[in-house]
Amino acid sequence: MPIRFKRDAVVVFGLAAVLVFAKHNLARHRMTPLQQDPCDAVGVFAFTIVILVPLISMVRVFRPYRKGLASAAQRLHVIRSHQAVVLAVLITLVADSVALARHPLMWISARSHNKLLTWLGIFAAVAFAGQLLTLTAQRTLPRVGPTRWKLAALAPALAILLLVFCPEWPSDNSSTTVHILTVVLGALVVFAPMRFLLPVLVPRKSDEGRRGAAPFGAGSEWGALLVGVLMGAFGFWADTHKWAGALRYVRPVLAIAPLSVAYAFLGEPLGLVPRVKLNKGTDGQISRACL
Repeated sequence: MPIRFKRDAVVVFGLAAVLVFAKHNLARHRMTPLQQDPCDAVGVFAFTIVILVPLISMVRVFRPYRKGLASAAQRLHVIRSHQAVVLAVLITLVADSVALARHPLMWISARSHNKLLTWLGIFAAVAFAGQLLTLTAQRTLPRVGPTRWKLAALAPALAILLLVFCPEWPSDNSSTTVHILTVVLGALVVFAPMRFLLPVLVPRKSDEGRRGAAPFGAGSEWGALLVGVLMGAFGFWADTHKWAGALRYVRPVLAIAPLSVAYAFLGEPLGLVPRVKLNKGTDGQISRACL
């Protein structure tokens, strides 16, 4: 892997550490709008990306390659990983902004008003720096034709509308179903726009032939989505039935739920899902190649 990719991966890893530190300090202020779902759920799922994806990127750039040089596809997936971190931060900022706009009286007059804006400003600064890094790295990739912006732009627009009009938890503490739905909405707000935006922001030529592809084209993606949903539902059920003793032992396992959902949505764009395509050679035989 070229040295600039290794440098960028280290920088993104450092930016992710700054984000985690800022998120921790922001949570200490306990601003009520930011602690309610779906805003809080958006933060949880988005920071799953912020923490996990830079680690994956570091492994990619520093592991030895059998042929000596990383392919264009491998470099593309590194850049997409960095773009995913930027998108996760931007989505978090949008969710926080919507939550604060819906409840201005809860934070404008608060003592931690300035600190809140400072930490959110750090979020924005890190996202800006990460985006500049990604745009610079993209110049090393082969040029592609026109990209499909209409569908990609529709996904974040719908996500913002859902955040604006969705009822917040705990507006109805008596309904566990409402709580589950708001958390599911938080996951969709994070992962659905990223699924559509990543191939457009960091495109590749092979995406041209996948315009009619299903959202989840591999069995591993469907399996990961099912596991994540079932584990999350079990966690809510155990919490509702006051299974504190059981949750104490299974909570570390339940942490896999957001990782599974993230893999289902982003495994293919980030190159974590092996894609098999059929290539017909000159001799008429069909060969299998993994993307």
